[in-house]
Amino acid sequence: MKTKFILTTVLCIGCLWAAACGFVDGGGSSGMQKVFADMENAIKNSNESEFKQHWLAEGYSKNLVGRSGLEGSRLFAQGSRKKWFLKPDYSKTVRQGKVDIYRCDVYSWEKDKSVDEVFLAVSADDLKVLGGGEDFEEVKKLAERFNAGAPLEASK
Repeated sequence: MKTKFILTTVLCIGCLWAAACGFVDGGGSSGMQKVFADMENAIKNSNESEFKQHWLAEGYSKNLVGRSGLEGSRLFAQGSRKKWFLKPDYSKTVRQGKVDIYRCDVYSWEKDKSVDEVFLAVSADDLKVLGGGEDFEEVKKLAERFNAGAPLEASK
């Protein structure tokens, strides 16, 4: 009986600790934290397939944002070559219907500093990156097209 009580207590404390440390997704940004961590590791390790799995196929092969945008494949290639990754500021996330727009530092791990900023549009339902760019309004328009079920590519 005493052993059962001790095991139950240890298990409860372990679960509380895991939840407090963010190991259990409480519906917050921890799912996206994993996505951004995966993309960072993929860039650092030149693993394009790991990076690509977090992108909508169309957004990976095409610039859906417009003038300031980059398709996912170019973002991966540049990040791998120039040694930077996207580091989101979760406090500046904007919800646009079924899309979250993340403001991200373009973070150089060699220089240990931010070298630019971009915005990523991410489907809130399946956490797939739709596209990204330097102009918030262009990224917002991609989110609006996605929400309306319209073609995603920006008109030229």
